[in-house]
Amino acid sequence: MNRWRQDRRPRNPISRFLRGIAPEVVSSASDNDPTNVGTAVAVGARTAYRLSWVALLVALLLGVVMTIAAQVGSVAHADLQTLTLRRYGRGVPAVLLISIVTVNLVTMAADLQAGAAGIGLLVGLDGRWLVVPLAAALIGLLALGKYDNVVAVLRYLLLGFLAFGAAAFLAHPDWSRLLRASLVPALSLHRDEVVGSLALLGTTLTSYAYV
Repeated sequence: MNRWRQDRRPRNPISRFLRGIAPEVVSSASDNDPTNVGTAVAVGARTAYRLSWVALLVALLLGVVMTIAAQVGSVAHADLQTLTLRRYGRGVPAVLLISIVTVNLVTMAADLQAGAAGIGLLVGLDGRWLVVPLAAALIGLLALGKYDNVVAVLRYLLLGFLAFGAAAFLAHPDWSRLLRASLVPALSLHRDEVVGSLALLGTTLTSYAYV
């Protein structure tokens, strides 16, 4: 039986790696959504290297927040909404639930629009015509697909993130300026820097990544 199971394991190292990725990794990668990427692109286009340190700081904050959320769930064996309900009753959790649902709906709408715009650039179509088909495809996947199948699809979609690393090199940035701007904060109250910093914080530390 053990030999049969070993024979059924995929020989391709990429397939073995993707099958070994747990759903938790897929959930963590969900924060790298079209809204987040689009915001980072727009902020980078306006501020160049000046907010590189903010991007690095936000990445560290995201790791801290998700680690705390995971530790809370591991110790309490409950999600934040349930814990809030136990501690404060129904009033506070209701407000939190409404805010989380509202933020998620707005974020999903923005993700659909940004995703459709990205696909439109690849296929040469107006992204506005792709929003509804993309939404229908996602709803069909979630409604008709089994959990394991959905996770399997999302695992392979993670390979698309490799394009980010390639794009960083193909853009031919000034690596010395990028390194200096990432490690030495340049504080400024200029409108572009303030708005850009808030946008990076808001799109990265989103509720669905850790609730």
